[in-house]
Amino acid sequence: MARNPASATDESGSIPIAAEEVAATAAKEPARAFLQSARRNLSDDELSTPAARRFLIAELERLDQLCIELKEFERQYNNQ
Repeated sequence: MARNPASATDESGSIPIAAEEVAATAAKEPARAFLQSARRNLSDDELSTPAARRFLIAELERLDQLCIELKEFERQYNNQ
C-alpha cells in the first residue's frame, strides 16, 4: 500500500515555496487603508463610539512616532 506524502491539508502535486518569495511577490495593501473608507462612511454617532476613539488614538500615536523618525532623517539630511 503506497502512502501519499501529502498531508490532509496539502494538495497533491503542490510545490512548497519559501515565505520570502511570497513576501517579495505579494503586493500588500497598506495596513491603514481600511480606515480611509471608514472615515468617509461613518456617521457622527459611529465616530463617537469607544472603538472609534481607540482607532483614532492608535492612529495619532502611529503618526507621532512617524514624525519623530522623519525629523531625525531631516536632521541628518540637513547636517550633510
